[in-house]
Amino acid sequence: MSPSLRLPGAAVRHHRRARHAAAAAAALLAALAGCGTEPTPPAARSYVVRGEVVELPPPGGRDLVLHHEAIDDLVGVDGAIWGMDAMVMPFTLAEGVGLDGIARGDKVEVSLAVDWLGSQPHRITRLRRLPDDTPLVFRRAKPGARPAGDGP
Repeated sequence: MSPSLRLPGAAVRHHRRARHAAAAAAALLAALAGCGTEPTPPAARSYVVRGEVVELPPPGGRDLVLHHEAIDDLVGVDGAIWGMDAMVMPFTLAEGVGLDGIARGDKVEVSLAVDWLGSQPHRITRLRRLPDDTPLVFRRAKPGARPAGDGP
């Protein structure tokens, strides 16, 4: 992420919380493994998310900053439906996901892969530009309002 980028406090707190949650899950799994108990990690899930491009990655970078709509059905590291409010945050582009024709201010739809125990808890696996007149709604999440992401 660009050192000049200033994310709103809520986005920074969420990003830190996601990193801490992933670390806590890994520590819990390691501790339980030592006890002979084999927990089942939450399955990786994929979500379709719409948003507006706030900042493109710097040359050689892979983090795209989006102001995204709420993700009502986001499943957390504990397997519960947490939801995620609309916010501005960086997302790593998976290998092979290009930005041809994408500019700051464009409205986009992405497939967001979430794997809390992976090396990158969330990454964009598909990206497409939406028409300029696509309405976006930035609101608080309503956890449980719809079924959880499509699974592995």
